[in-house]
Amino acid sequence: MTRRALLIAWAGAVCCAGAASAAPTWLAPQTLSATGANAAYPQIVMAPDGEAVAVWQRGTGPVVQASVRPAGGAWGAPVTISTGSSAQGPVLAVDAQGDVTAAWWQFDGTYQTVWAARLPAGSTTWQVPEQLSATSDQGATPAIAVDPRGDVTAVWTALASGQRTVETAQLPAGGAWSPPVTIASTPANVEYLSVATDPSDNAVVMWTAADGTSNADVVHAAYRSAGAWAAPVSVSPASQTNLVSSQVAMDARGDAFGIWTLINSDSEQIEATERLPGNGIWQSPTALTPSTVYAEDPSVIVDPLGNVWTTWTITGSQGQTDEEPAGGTWQGPVDVSPTGTSGPPQLAFDASGDAVAVWLQGTGSTTFDAAAATRAAGATAWQPPTEISSSTTAMPLPAPTVAADPAGDAAAIWTESDGSYGVVQAAGFDASGPQLDELSIPETGTTGAPVRFAVSPFDIWSAIASTKWAFGDGTSGTGAGVTHTYARAGTYTISVVSTDAVGNAGHAAGAIRIRTATRSVAAPSLTGVSESHRTWREGGKRATVTRRAAGRAPVGTTFSFAVNEVARVTFAFTQTVTGRKVSRKCRALAPSNRRRPACRLTVTRATLSYTVKAGRHRLHFDGRYDRHKLALGGYAAVMTAVNTTSKRRSRPHTLRFTIVR
Repeated sequence: MTRRALLIAWAGAVCCAGAASAAPTWLAPQTLSATGANAAYPQIVMAPDGEAVAVWQRGTGPVVQASVRPAGGAWGAPVTISTGSSAQGPVLAVDAQGDVTAAWWQFDGTYQTVWAARLPAGSTTWQVPEQLSATSDQGATPAIAVDPRGDVTAVWTALASGQRTVETAQLPAGGAWSPPVTIASTPANVEYLSVATDPSDNAVVMWTAADGTSNADVVHAAYRSAGAWAAPVSVSPASQTNLVSSQVAMDARGDAFGIWTLINSDSEQIEATERLPGNGIWQSPTALTPSTVYAEDPSVIVDPLGNVWTTWTITGSQGQTDEEPAGGTWQGPVDVSPTGTSGPPQLAFDASGDAVAVWLQGTGSTTFDAAAATRAAGATAWQPPTEISSSTTAMPLPAPTVAADPAGDAAAIWTESDGSYGVVQAAGFDASGPQLDELSIPETGTTGAPVRFAVSPFDIWSAIASTKWAFGDGTSGTGAGVTHTYARAGTYTISVVSTDAVGNAGHAAGAIRIRTATRSVAAPSLTGVSESHRTWREGGKRATVTRRAAGRAPVGTTFSFAVNEVARVTFAFTQTVTGRKVSRKCRALAPSNRRRPACRLTVTRATLSYTVKAGRHRLHFDGRYDRHKLALGGYAAVMTAVNTTSKRRSRPHTLRFTIVR
């Protein structure tokens, strides 16, 4: 997988490059799992660059499978990432660098064990799974969280030496999984296990279990600070002894937020609590729903702005949310889905705090749609829902899940019946316009001389429909690369708009200063100078200069540059060697001067020259010149351009590289 690198490069002063959303659209769903066996419990994440990764379990002796969709690409064929059979309950997490971690538990006929596998950023190949729990501890039902640095925390339930326990392991960024550590022991079954982390390596785990004196369940939590786990505490009040569906989240400051369902004799209430890092005390719970309704299936999430969001369903299976702004108080329930049979909404957020929710909406007594709605940051209400599944055969359980990238593009996943089996389907939410990569607007030009403008539009989900330029003098052009000639001197504002297939637009602007052409022609402009590799091996091909790149070579390096007019471009490959001072000059070492003081001398080993047209060019060079090759070692490539009219020379650009064996 080639990760999309956002390369905004320009020769002039470019401002306001970005993507503008005009027509957020849910795209047609695609089936990810193979037919012929039931697939269920799908999960999905999106990396910061827009890549989507999905996992699910499939089959009767299930295996965990995965599919990857690179940003701007297509979903790949499913691959099995678990070992053996009876693997189930997959969960996913992705860090800020795009590394993905999947965890699950599996049964070999005697023991249950917890496993994890990694998909590194920039790869389509999952690493070999690793066993996290001890074989004899009967580990199951894992949950994972990852902090912005890439450190992963996994937790799971276990039965160690006849005792029910909560266990954990950590994977530091770039490191290896730690041995399992026991966080808590309890005589009762552990349910609704949840974990969250913050940027400072703090973590919190929450679960529901019996209190030890009765069969009623209460909520427990344990907190990790400075790498050590504190003893678990009962989070819910002693007077409440029938609690289910606990979940936990953390914000960037280390505040922890818990939520659960309190079961009363004639109602079910959603309650929330908070642990402030300053005193480490869990606050008394706040009821988010009235005691007159049945509310269930709560979840909690913190958005990138630090606001806390909770979701649940109420009587009549209507999805609702509540928000606690950072440092504020709960705002009160807001309806997300219409009244009717629906599952609990799941939320995802972009970097600006815009939200997307997905849920399962009933369309009849046994038929369901996957549905979605959006809510802009700061808005008070959700937009009307949209059906995102292709039919009314979505499976009633589990609920759809959703993920978003920082730009606002998202992906939802759910299970749908194909008439015989459950299959996993996913739909993309194209909410942002194309990225305008490799934007090139020259800094200056002259009247009567063509000026080349270029951009490489890139869209996460949709094809590019059009790219239009406005040159600032009342004229325009279309295409990713255009040429324009100005008739009058002045400073002009250049703007470019690229639109994708569903109507989202990305735009950028810059300025160019056009001077009046004179007999004394200015030196050519040599810009955008770069090299693809600074350390490379030699090859045997002759150096060639082209208008467009054919891709990176396995050997050699590719020099990139742009000129604003026809020019003779010269590459001088130099080395710095030890010489001797003779008559105040540094001369090459010779027997006659070997006793003179040493000095540093720059020696030109080879030169290459090409006459090129105005525009962007690339030169692939693997060490060969004429019939010779450069020796191994370090070099400087000094690039200059000379125009063909006045023979004026551009300022030199120097790139350094090393040729290795």
